[in-house]
Amino acid sequence: MLNIDTIGMYDFASIPSATFKPQITITLEEASYPINLAILIYNIVDSNALHPSSEDLFSICGQGLTISEGLCSESDIGKFVVKNMTLNSAIENRLYTLNDSSSLKTFKLTYDVTETGFYCTIVYPESDILSFLAKVEYKNPYGYLPGSEYPKLPLYGFLSLVYVCIGFVWMGASFLYWKDLLPIQNYLSGVIFFLMLEQAFNYGYYENYNRWGQPSNFLMIVVAVLNAGRNSISFFILLIVSLGYGVVRPTLGGLMKKCAALAVSHFIFGILYSAGSMIVEDLNGVLVMLFVMPLSLTMTMFYYWTLTGLDETMNRLKQKRQGVKMKMYKTLWQILVFSIFSLFLSFMLNSVNFHFRSSTQWVPYYWKYRWVLLDGWLNVLYLCIFGGILILWRPTENNQRYGLDELAQDDFDEFDNELGSITKGNLGQNISHRNGRNTNTDSSELFNIDSGEENSDSEVEDTDEDVLNWAETNIKNRNSFNDWDDSKSRSSSESRHNKIEKLH
Repeated sequence: MLNIDTIGMYDFASIPSATFKPQITITLEEASYPINLAILIYNIVDSNALHPSSEDLFSICGQGLTISEGLCSESDIGKFVVKNMTLNSAIENRLYTLNDSSSLKTFKLTYDVTETGFYCTIVYPESDILSFLAKVEYKNPYGYLPGSEYPKLPLYGFLSLVYVCIGFVWMGASFLYWKDLLPIQNYLSGVIFFLMLEQAFNYGYYENYNRWGQPSNFLMIVVAVLNAGRNSISFFILLIVSLGYGVVRPTLGGLMKKCAALAVSHFIFGILYSAGSMIVEDLNGVLVMLFVMPLSLTMTMFYYWTLTGLDETMNRLKQKRQGVKMKMYKTLWQILVFSIFSLFLSFMLNSVNFHFRSSTQWVPYYWKYRWVLLDGWLNVLYLCIFGGILILWRPTENNQRYGLDELAQDDFDEFDNELGSITKGNLGQNISHRNGRNTNTDSSELFNIDSGEENSDSEVEDTDEDVLNWAETNIKNRNSFNDWDDSKSRSSSESRHNKIEKLH
């Protein structure tokens, strides 16, 4: 049975900052004596130059009718059958005989990579009863990181710098307007810090791998935990924003605990999935149910709850005619639709890749872009979505227009219209008396906004004092005037106060 290893390799000229000569090195750590080993190293694009076998992947000279059919000569017995060595000089095809331990210690095969490609290494013993342990070392121009993983190193380095810059900009804006910060903006500050930490550990993991040639188990676990944490925190923030926390609702009450419980569940299932992916190479059957299904379930719950919550929040804002907030949530809805479409596109591309994963016509060209589907696209998509949310909820001098105390723009027009009607003697037709009602009643309840007619559930007209009390409570003392300076606030309130006093 063939022992085959594959990896993507870059030639020296392909890497601008190349410092090493790209090579594939094979050494033996232990073996049975005596033993003959056939070693084959080739670029996968040269696969057609190798003669296929009905039993194994490729034919060995001397087996079957390879010699009698003229596929190889007796001098090549034990080697792999190559159709035309002169046209495929990049193929390394050798036979080694080890008779004792001294030959084991001195054995070393070095293959120079002169062309970027997906290389295959095969070590084949003449008999299956003979055992050996070979070590294959791949060294690219930049270090030991596999060619398919190399783009992740600059990717995470770039993302680390981007999130650091975002952090500084956000911190500066938060410092300037710290008195007006909304609760959700404090949450976003924590997420930015978490993302800076996660991207730094991702970069550190691949840098360590590239330097030493082996992945660090400790860093791998830390990266898996941070990745699960990032996804859970992001879903949690998106969910509470969609439910209107800090913008429409001062608190989510019991819903906040449910949101947190779902986030913790998603985090735990995310860690289990990452651990399962590291321990078990092929997730199937019961393992799929154990690791994948719980994570898929919590993710589906997050998406459904977020979309339904966002729809309810938008309807509530529409009823209250709060245009600024409504526009903000419409933009959030568009961002979510874009993300869903992008994830669906990513799923389709990954499905195509999975279908052609074994094709010799697909792998030679795909391996250099594999990182885009697995890491690059999703990380860039996350950055775009998160960046859009940060722009929507960025700290500004007009922060309070997104706060809980925002007064709908239509309220000002309605109040002025009602005052105009009052001064014309139409007090009885526009204001209905509400015995025992709280003076904090919203303007949409006190005035009939839709038709301007007398409210059907009222029979006695309000007094002038009732109107004055309502104005003082709902306009003069509203926190939405915090973003005005003190002089404008006083003059605006006194102006409305004087209009009402003219009624006496």
